[in-house]
Amino acid sequence: MHIPVHALLVFIQSVIFGSQITNDIPVAASMLSEECCGLLIQSNVAECPVTYEIALVVPGDSIVLIPLRTGIDDPIWARGSGWTSDGVLSLILSSYPTGNEFADILCFTADGEISRSIRLPMAGHSPGADEGQFYSINSFLPCKDGSGYWMTVDLALSEQTYEVISKTLFRLGAQGDTLWSSNISCPKHWMNPDVIQPMPDGECVIGFDEDNFNEMFYLSRFSATGDLLWSTEIETGGDIIHTLKDILPARNGGTLVVASSDFGTQDNCLICLIDRNGETVNRVFEAGFGHAVCTCGLPIEDGFLLTGRTGPVVEDRTQPVEENIFLLRLDENGTPVSMNSIPVEDNLTRNPRFLLETPGGYLVAGNCWEDYWLRSDVFTMLIPKDEIPSLR
Repeated sequence: MHIPVHALLVFIQSVIFGSQITNDIPVAASMLSEECCGLLIQSNVAECPVTYEIALVVPGDSIVLIPLRTGIDDPIWARGSGWTSDGVLSLILSSYPTGNEFADILCFTADGEISRSIRLPMAGHSPGADEGQFYSINSFLPCKDGSGYWMTVDLALSEQTYEVISKTLFRLGAQGDTLWSSNISCPKHWMNPDVIQPMPDGECVIGFDEDNFNEMFYLSRFSATGDLLWSTEIETGGDIIHTLKDILPARNGGTLVVASSDFGTQDNCLICLIDRNGETVNRVFEAGFGHAVCTCGLPIEDGFLLTGRTGPVVEDRTQPVEENIFLLRLDENGTPVSMNSIPVEDNLTRNPRFLLETPGGYLVAGNCWEDYWLRSDVFTMLIPKDEIPSLR
């Protein structure tokens, strides 16, 4: 699809921070006030435990890093985390020695003090599983109003297989108690974490894929009381690599799905608008400068704003590609109408992971690297509102 593309003429300040020896990735982000953004940074070094810290970012001013003491030895990477509206950060963690038995919901204040720890016996060989079968927490998301949590749990054939027997959505209360659970229609295998998106009316949409097994995405929508409203499948048209990136609420109770799918040497952004009844009403591929990967977005007036990275197509995918961050404007039907490319003054690849609205503009946060396998850092970039793509 061909749309107007413009390079931003103003200088966009990008702030880079993080440890000098670790791979640092932001895994949760929220505006804690009109001026301050809270990030949860997940860091790892080969053969060392994963560590976490809170970054309090005032765009254009200061960054405060606060290490978190989880109290968990040798933690496994979090299967989900997020901020609630009352400024509390929650994440779910288990350790390698005890990961088959339980996981802990850890809640921290914005200044890094632990306020609550809830142990959930939702992993390992839980009651109800046959011999050899294995329960695993797939994804976890705190409710923004502080009322509790969303969580998906898979029952797998064994610890050594990706073959899933069943998938369950849990709605947990503020103390980790189960309010209700509901079965999710799921494929036989899974690879990537589920995407959980609560909707403004109290409903919830769950999305997942079978990366490297087939070209389908799967979505299910549930009512506020756990009733399955609809399930649908979306064809990606890709070859091997395809990943569900984000789910956004749309007008009239609809759902906008953002995904990435490959076509040989070219990555395309797949944008799909689904109505309240689960019917696909618009399906668009966007390739940007030749290939494009949209990673996240948010609803805005008269449509949507997405961000990601784009660059030229190269025949040898093992070679580095010079990529720019871009902002992609969609209308209310999910159709791309214009795109702005954001040049940077270094040779770092930037991968946006969050897009947040602030009084001064839109804040992009993600990780960046020169060689991803050696080290990645965290970056933030504040884009003025008058520099976002226009609907015209």
